[in-house]
Amino acid sequence: MGSSSTNLLNVAIEHHRSGRLVEAERVYREILSREPNHADAMQLLGTLADQCGHHQQGVELISRAIQISPRPLAGWHNNLGEAHRKLKQFGEAEAAYRRAIKTDAKHAGAHNNLGLILQETGRTSEAVREFERALELQSDFAETHRNLATAFHRLSETKRALHHLRRAVQIRPSYAKAQHALGLLLHETGDHDGAI
Repeated sequence: MGSSSTNLLNVAIEHHRSGRLVEAERVYREILSREPNHADAMQLLGTLADQCGHHQQGVELISRAIQISPRPLAGWHNNLGEAHRKLKQFGEAEAAYRRAIKTDAKHAGAHNNLGLILQETGRTSEAVREFERALELQSDFAETHRNLATAFHRLSETKRALHHLRRAVQIRPSYAKAQHALGLLLHETGDHDGAI
């Protein structure tokens, strides 16, 4: 990769991180017009496409980037899994998350996302193990605490579900989904004062 492509990629990434998605897409495409097999730009363009709701395009671009890269990163497989998950292609998503974990066993996001797929496909006990592994790797992962609470609730383990919902809200007080779930579960258990 030439220095001008590296500079352009850095510009595109900054646009992407700052939410300037149109500008990021333009620069990713400029890089790919110069270097059609630029795996980093292709993977990031695929991730951007997925984020913008173009999930199939995301799958195609990220898959191609993984094919042409000598060493695709775990995050690439995780991003591919996310695009598949949004398309309800659960088998493909699970396979991508497992490849991410095989590439980097310490990728907390991939463990969390694999847990979501396992839960979605009725394998709640397996999902619990993945969520717990994600939390071993990143204990302040509020979304995983909420996901684990959902799994425990499905397994009728209310105390454990409450613990993880409280932890999610403690980590991120503005986390509305966790606050809502906590309120509902407290109401369900008869703790109406706590539910307010």
